[in-house]
Amino acid sequence: MFANWSKRIVQKTIESHLVQRCVVQRYEDAIGDYGEPVRGLVFSAEYDCYLTAEQNTPPNMVVEADRGVVYYKLSLPFDADIQDGDSVVIGDIGYETRQVITRQSQDVMLTARLIRSSS
Repeated sequence: MFANWSKRIVQKTIESHLVQRCVVQRYEDAIGDYGEPVRGLVFSAEYDCYLTAEQNTPPNMVVEADRGVVYYKLSLPFDADIQDGDSVVIGDIGYETRQVITRQSQDVMLTARLIRSSS
């Protein structure tokens, strides 16, 4: 188990390797003023991050991989707010969060699995 001071050192070391910037966006379906369905932005935050293509297909996502889906691994600071289904924009490329994998090594890093957005 990390002591608080050593955990912060590890967090700072990991954060120094997050050399990209990303915007995490969360949308929610609602009903507009005239009864029409609308999709509204309810959360948006910018984080330092690092995106890499996954080399191996996760076992629980083999069916999608058979259809040519490429997965990406997004590393974020330990306290980032990201959920399954959130949109992530890096540069001008959009991604969809398929799975927030886990908090790694006692809250020193957060990792999510993404796919490219169709839009």
